[in-house]
Order: sequence, then C-alpha cells, then structure tokens
Amino acid sequence: MHLLECAPEVRSYEGRQDTIAVNVDGEIREHRVQFKVEVADASGRAHTVMVDVFGSLDGAKGRLVDAVADHYSARAIHYVAITEAEVARQPRLGNAKAVLAGGAVEPPEDFLLALPAALARAPATLGELERALSDWRPAAPTEPPTPLRNLIYAAALRGCLRLELHKEPISEHTPILT
Repeated sequence: MHLLECAPEVRSYEGRQDTIAVNVDGEIREHRVQFKVEVADASGRAHTVMVDVFGSLDGAKGRLVDAVADHYSARAIHYVAITEAEVARQPRLGNAKAVLAGGAVEPPEDFLLALPAALARAPATLGELERALSDWRPAAPTEPPTPLRNLIYAAALRGCLRLELHKEPISEHTPILT
C-alpha cells in the first residue's frame, strides 16, 4: 500500500473488490481481488488495474492467477499479481515509507505558495530544491519547526511535485521529475 500511496501515476485505489468466479482446473472458484487501482498513462488517460499480492505464485496459486488474469483480460482490464517478496525488493518501498512518514505534516499555505517559485528555478534534485527554498520562513513558526524536507515530501504527496523514488536511498541527489 505504501507504493500505491506514493506512485505519481496512481490517481486512486480501493481495497477488496467484488468477488469474481473463475474456472481453475475445471473447478469454479471465487476470488476477491485485493486492490482496484486507477492509474494515468503518459497521455493522462485513466486506466483500471486490478492488483493482488500473494505469498507465492506457485502451483494452484499460479493457476488461480492465470484464471483471474484471463477474466480481466476479457474485460479489457489489466491485472497484476505480485509476491510479497517482490514488493519487499522494490527499490521504491524504502523511499515511499520515508516520504509517507516525513510527509505526514500539513504544509503551511505560505510554503505551498513559495514552492512554485522555487520549482520555477528548475532544480534538478531534492537538494537543489531545498537550497532554492532555503530563504523561505514560515509565517507562523511551529515548535518544533517542521524540517524543510518533510514539507517537500508533504507537497509531493499532494501532487505539487514528483520525486524519483526508484533508487534508494532518497537523498539530496534524488531527482525531481517534471
């Protein structure tokens, strides 16, 4: 779920969808997909992707996945099955957790107003953006003060900018995507 929260292409997601009936080895089985995800493609068009996460895809589970994929393919809906181990190996997972933990703050309005001017300077990395915002001071200081990076994470979670999360660890060298 951390990856869905931070993926810029994900417009929305919902857990536990309707139960479907699929034929697995001649037997009708019911299956409830874990996530329905709305994603935007490069042109901005929305597409639905159904997602399941399993402990493994061996044997009967693999045949169930094939049947579920066929069910959704016949309806022109993309289906993805991934193992927990594959999720854990995602380079973005650690970065997503860092962004979610740090970005759990509400950025002040004056920060959100200062951000576009800093982004207009075309910073290529998170560190360059932090330097572009180094003169910014909150109109209403908080105690303790919220770290600038956490405000940037919060802005990224709100779609104000996109960070490259595919390479760990997130750092001042992390690229800002346009």
